[in-house]
Amino acid sequence: SGTGNRPHRGSSDPLGNEVIMAGKILIVDDDTASLNSIGETMTREGYEVTLAASGEEALELVDQESFDVVLTDLRMPGVDGLRVVRAYKSSRPETVVIVMTGFASMETVVDAIAAGAHDYISKPFRLDQMRLKVRQSMEQSKLLRENRDLRKKVQDQNVRGLIVGSSPAMIEVFKTMAKVASTDATVLIEGESGTGKELVARSIHQLGNRRERPFLAVNCASLTETLL
Repeated sequence: SGTGNRPHRGSSDPLGNEVIMAGKILIVDDDTASLNSIGETMTREGYEVTLAASGEEALELVDQESFDVVLTDLRMPGVDGLRVVRAYKSSRPETVVIVMTGFASMETVVDAIAAGAHDYISKPFRLDQMRLKVRQSMEQSKLLRENRDLRKKVQDQNVRGLIVGSSPAMIEVFKTMAKVASTDATVLIEGESGTGKELVARSIHQLGNRRERPFLAVNCASLTETLL
C-alpha cells in the first residue's frame, strides 16, 4: 500500500550485494500510485526510502527518525505539505525539503519557500528532473550538517579554551554554567578581581541559545558614577 514507516532498502547489484545507501529520504504523498512510483525510483537510485501516505504520518516521523531529504506533496487532506515543511525545518533544520505540487503558482511557491522549503517541483514531472533535484538536495543537506558540526566544534573549542581547570570546585562551576546557559535567567557572577568572572560570562554566552548574537562586556569600574 505504500503506507506506514516501512523503509525501502537499497537495490542489489548483479551479484546480490546490497548497494551502499546514498542518503535517507522521506516521501509524502496521499496519491498511492505517485507515492510508490517515486519511492521505487529513489530506491533504484540507492537511497534509503521511507513512505508516508499522509501529512499526519509524516509528522509522526519527525521525532522518530532523521532524513537528509523530505519530498512532500503540497495539497493533501488534513495536514498539508506546508505543515510538513514547517515541522521538519523547525525540528530538524538540516533536513532539506522539496515540495511537489500539481497547482504551481507564484503564491504557492512563495508560501512553500517562506515555510522553509529548499525547492519545489511541478507535477507532472520527469523522473530525471526529480533525480537531479534530489541529488542536489542531498548535497545541500550534507553541507548543512557539516556546517552545524563545524559550528559546534568551534563553539566547544572556544568554551574549553576560555577556562582551564579540572579541580572539583571548577567542575561544579562548569556544571552550573551548563545549567544556566540554556535558560533566560539573569546570572550574577561573584568573585574577587582577576578570578575570571568575565570568562565565565563569555562561556555562558557561548553555551547559550543566543551564542550567534554579540557579547558586550562593560567594565563598570572604569566609568564614573554619573556616566554609568
